[in-house]
Amino acid sequence: MLYRTLLTALALLLTSASSYAVVVFKGDNSANTTAPANGLPFDSVGMLSGGTAVYLGDGYMLTANHVSIGSSVIFPDGSSYAIDTAFTPVQPVAGVDLKVFKLEEEPDIAAVSIYSGNTSVLLSSTSYVVGSGLGRNPSVSTSSSNVKWGTSSTRDIRWGLVNSLKKSTSTGMVYFTSGTSNPVSLTTYDSGSPLFTYIDGEWYITAIAVSIDSTTANSSTSRFYSYLYSSNYLIPLSDYIDGSIIP
Repeated sequence: MLYRTLLTALALLLTSASSYAVVVFKGDNSANTTAPANGLPFDSVGMLSGGTAVYLGDGYMLTANHVSIGSSVIFPDGSSYAIDTAFTPVQPVAGVDLKVFKLEEEPDIAAVSIYSGNTSVLLSSTSYVVGSGLGRNPSVSTSSSNVKWGTSSTRDIRWGLVNSLKKSTSTGMVYFTSGTSNPVSLTTYDSGSPLFTYIDGEWYITAIAVSIDSTTANSSTSRFYSYLYSSNYLIPLSDYIDGSIIP
């Protein structure tokens, strides 16, 4: 049976469900761990203790509201920045699973703007999701479509190609189905992962990952699985935000 689950370790413990992180199908854990040559703002994505976040500028970062941010963020270049505990994280839109928090100092990291145009553009564009979730268990063949997740040691920041995005009429969220067109899946710790889309000559943050439809856990191993044809859900930012959300 399929059901919705948040992409956090806590949610997995509470529901005994699996979900998706950036697992690259047909590739091992070394795949897609550096920025591609197309200018994707890969280096603006950070790893949190409980998820993923993206840099907005002026020391502020965006993630999903249900993510535990911890005490610091680590970027792909290895740099680590402390989170400003004097700043209370804010929800930019009441009732929407988004959160802005602040770093103690501004990082030497490129800021990325939020797209504020029509969400329909996403449905006809190629996008990239960048997350810091668990990787695949190295013992599972890269030719397998049922991917057993690795331990926390497999966490890394990876990107995945999303060629086909749809919009749910029931939830308003956008989603992509893992498979041939979208050879990537989300896993635990990928909540807050940004979707980047190249629009009119500029890369934008167009959506934030929050949940998936997933298969049940394997009770015999207490591990979780990513599976082809499951759906990965994201919040389309331009449906809720018009312009900057930096406080």
